[in-house]
Amino acid sequence: ERPLIEAPRSARHVHGHDGMGDLGLPAPRRTPADVDAVTLLRREILASPRPVTLVPTAPLTNIALLLRTHPEVTRNIGRIVFMGGAAGAGNASPVAEFNVWHDPEAAAILLTAGVPITMYGLDVFTRVVVPAADVRRLRASAEPGARLAGDLLA
Repeated sequence: ERPLIEAPRSARHVHGHDGMGDLGLPAPRRTPADVDAVTLLRREILASPRPVTLVPTAPLTNIALLLRTHPEVTRNIGRIVFMGGAAGAGNASPVAEFNVWHDPEAAAILLTAGVPITMYGLDVFTRVVVPAADVRRLRASAEPGARLAGDLLA
C-alpha cells in the first residue's frame, strides 16, 4: 500500500489513474486471496517443486518485505527479473524510473538479498518494436492477457 519509509508517490502521468494506462479494464471478477501478499508469496514459493522466477511488475515493497521477514524463501527463488532504473530519461522524474523511485529502500533490499537478479532499465522498453499485424492479433485474442498486451503495445 505504501513504500517502506517514504510517503506514497503517484505516477498518474505515466500509469494513468487506474495504474494500467487508463485502458478501461473491467473490474476483477476474482475475490482477493485470504492472506496478505507476503504470506501468499512465501507459501507459494516454498511449496513450489522447483525454483521460482519472480517477475515483479511494480514497486518492490512486497518482495523486500518477503526477503527480510522470510529469508528462507531465497533457497527456492531461482532468480528475480524486473524493470528498474534508467540510464537515460526516467518516467517518474527526468532521471528516475517509477518502480525504484517509489520505494528505493525496497529496491536496495532486493539487490542485496543474494538472489540472482536480472534488471532491465526503463530504456530497454522505450522503443519496443512489434509488427502492427502482431499487435492487431493480440488485441483480437479471446485471451484477456493477450488482449491486454495488445492494448498496451498499441
